[in-house]
Amino acid sequence: MITLDQTLYRLERLRDLTRSAAQLEPNLRHALSNLKDLESMLAMAREKSLKDPEEFDRYAGQVLAPQLSNIIQALEAGAETQLEHLEQANEQVSALIASLELVTGGGDDSLLG
Repeated sequence: MITLDQTLYRLERLRDLTRSAAQLEPNLRHALSNLKDLESMLAMAREKSLKDPEEFDRYAGQVLAPQLSNIIQALEAGAETQLEHLEQANEQVSALIASLELVTGGGDDSLLG
């Protein structure tokens, strides 16, 4: 049997998890902005016609690779926790639905039936 206190606790936990997961959007927008910057850097290299392999290698090593590394690190740090919270919230919703179905389902296990 699920009590009102248990239901309220689960709903509060869901609210906390989804509030944390809402931080995912700004992190993704920031990463998208950084990817657009990287795209501009690549276009600049193309426009400058960096035909000398050594010059392009220096540019790639000193500018492009660090930028890409920063984007990857930001995505890893900014999204992992929020995605975990969304998965936990999904599990909480499934458990809450299962508990409430016992109460309202009308079957042999129903508390109202």
